[in-house]
Order: sequence, then structure tokens, then C-alpha cells
Amino acid sequence: MHHSAHMTQERPRTMDILNYKQFRILLVDDEVDNLANLLFALEMTFDLVTAASGAEALDIMAREKIAVIITDQRMPNMTGAELLGRVKESFPDTVRILITAYADIDAAISAINTGDVYRYIGKDSSIDEIEAYIKQAIEHYQMKADNLRLYALLSESRKIGAIGALAAGVAHEINTPTHYIGENLRFLLESFQNVEGVLGRYEQLKNAVARDGEPLAALVAELDDFNEEIEISYLREEIPAALKQSLEGNQRVADIVRAMKLFCHPGQDEMVPTNLNQGIMSTITLSRNEWKYVAELVTQLDPHLPPVNCLPGEINQVILNIIVNAAHAIEEKFASSPEQKGKIIIQTLHNDDNVEIRISDNGQGIPPAIQARVFDHFFTTKEAGKGTGQGLAIAHSVIVEKHQGTITFETSPEQGTTFIIRLPFLPAEAEQITRT
Repeated sequence: MHHSAHMTQERPRTMDILNYKQFRILLVDDEVDNLANLLFALEMTFDLVTAASGAEALDIMAREKIAVIITDQRMPNMTGAELLGRVKESFPDTVRILITAYADIDAAISAINTGDVYRYIGKDSSIDEIEAYIKQAIEHYQMKADNLRLYALLSESRKIGAIGALAAGVAHEINTPTHYIGENLRFLLESFQNVEGVLGRYEQLKNAVARDGEPLAALVAELDDFNEEIEISYLREEIPAALKQSLEGNQRVADIVRAMKLFCHPGQDEMVPTNLNQGIMSTITLSRNEWKYVAELVTQLDPHLPPVNCLPGEINQVILNIIVNAAHAIEEKFASSPEQKGKIIIQTLHNDDNVEIRISDNGQGIPPAIQARVFDHFFTTKEAGKGTGQGLAIAHSVIVEKHQGTITFETSPEQGTTFIIRLPFLPAEAEQITRT
């Protein structure tokens, strides 16, 4: 590899704001002299390690955190482009640079087009140019890392925002069962005092029968009068009903708390095998106050749905955004007749290679003029305070970019909209591992 002393093109501009020494750079070339020359020229500026083959480079990357890898294209056994393809697959955060001669330019362009290579450097580049390109690559690496951190913070803030938006509804949902549980307990306490009076009179009657001398008729008459006074038949009917309702209310509160725990669980950094049906049900429970006044919600969930490798908190957030949008669309359609309710249907099913979630509503539909913009950031047709225009943009980012799935919609004006989410599910062998 020859490095000319003159500039063959305008030197790239870099931002000398980083401590470049804190990022490890891997140089790969089967020609030892080339590696030695690069080390000598660049080691004062960068933290460098070297490898003489693709296999050695992969071995180093398995043990160390590499910010940038720079490899020669022409090497035996594994070309530079092939190496960078494997690096992309196993170490996608590492910035990949290919050094190539003019004769190998097609391979370099192909590698760039497939996303395997960040950029290529010509073999006739000067040391100054190579240094500038490496600095650019480090800045790109740092920018990606910063973006990931910011995205994580944004995800948590979105979750906190969603919880805040749901808080009033959740409080109402919990308040209703706790109110009638309290009322039932007060009723049971008062009723038990009356039942105690009945039991006391039966005790007197039993003792009188045992003594066989006391006038039983008077005791029976007194018992009948007391039973009538306290409406014993009413108590016998209502006490079990109150107990049953209290148990149902207690279960409702427990379900809401469980759903909140599932929804608010700290975000996972890595995808995990997930039961989507469970996440959908917990999200429905939490969002109930958003839709129960305007729509009936029906679920048609496939009980044999295979697990999906995903970030469950983010998928729950997507489902929540679409349910809330569906409720708003129905509310707007039936604004002039609020006594009329719409319908939201949530389905899950699995296809040959993916799991499908369909969320349908019979709201007002999406007008043709704005259908192309529904996934744009900050685009909303809702009144101020009711929407930020981020919900569907975030949904698209989560499903397409983070899960390699698809999100589409079918809509008809005044008939409603169906959002269709497709996510790849675990292969059979992985599914078997998760169950053992």
C-alpha cells in the first residue's frame, strides 16, 4: 500500500472535538509492511490494533470493543468486503472502511450499496486524508452511540408520558371497584348485626324446645316479626351478591395493577420471546377509560400464537397509540349522537413467517389527502392538546426500524380504518428453547 505525500483530493473536514484515543481502531492487511507504516503514521493520534487476516480480525472483535475497522480489499481466504459483511452481521455498531485500488472499485461500490461499508479509501490516499477519514468515522460512531442513548431516553419519556395520560383513566377504573367494595363491606357489617339478631332468637327457640315448657308460639311469632322487620329474604339474596361483587372488584383492581406493572416494566435492551396476546390484553385493561364510553372493544386473539422476539414495552406502546387513535376517530364520527357507540376489533393471527396484529375501528376513516402523511413526525389533525403527531411516527419507527416488521393500514372514509402490524416470529427451534 503506497501513501503519496501530496493531497489527491480536498482533505475532508472533521470536527476535532473528541478524544480520538479513547476509541479503538482495528487495521487489517495481510502485508506486514503496510500495517507497520500505518501504525507508525497514526499511533500518536489513535488507539490502534492490527490483524493480518480476516479470521484474526474477527477473533479480535469477539474479544474487544472496536469502534472502527479499516481493511484492505485484496487478502487471501477472505476479501476485505467479505470481512466487513461479516462484521456488519456480528458487530453492527462498528464503522466499516474499505481500502481499495482503482481496479477493485466495483467491489467497494457494491459493498457500500449493500450497507456493508461506511466508505472506501483509495490506496493512493495520503496519510493526512486517512487520518481525517478515521476521525470522521469515529465521529459517526459517537453520533450513533449518542443517538441510541437519546432514543432510549425518549422511549422512557414517551412511556412516562403515556402513563401520565392514562393516569386519570386508571385512577377512575380503580376508584369504581374500590367504591363498591367499600359500600358492600358497610352493607355486610350492618347486615351481619341483623343476622346476629336472627341467630339469637333461634337460640332462644332451641332452648325453649329443649325445656319443653315455654310457650313456643310467642317465640315463633317474635321470630317471624323480626325476620319481616329486617327483610331476611332480601338479606339472603343480597349478601352473597355483595360478596361476589366485592371479589370481582378486587380482581379488577388486581388486573389493573398487573397490567400497569407489565406496561411500566423497565425497557429491555435486548429483544425477548414475548406472548403478544398477553401484552395486548394488559394494554386494553390500562386504556379502558379511553375507549369504554365511545366504543365496544372486541378481541379475537389466536390462542396458538407463536412467541415473537421483540421489545415488549415498545410493542405495548404501539398498540396503545393505535387503540387511543381508534377511540378518538370513533368519538369524532359519533360526536352528534354520543349515545351511539362504535366498535374496535383487535385480532392476532399467524402467517407462514410472521405474526399479524389487526386493530380495526368503524370511525371516520383517514381522508385520502393525508393518508401519505400519517407516519410523518409531528403530523396530526387533532385539536391542540389532544395529539402531538408522534404516535404513528413512533409506531412506524418501532415496528419497521427496530423489529424489521411492517405496519400498514386500510381505510375508507366514514367506514373506518384497520392498522395491520406484521412481526417475524421465532423459528421453531428457538421457540422450543424458550419453552424448555
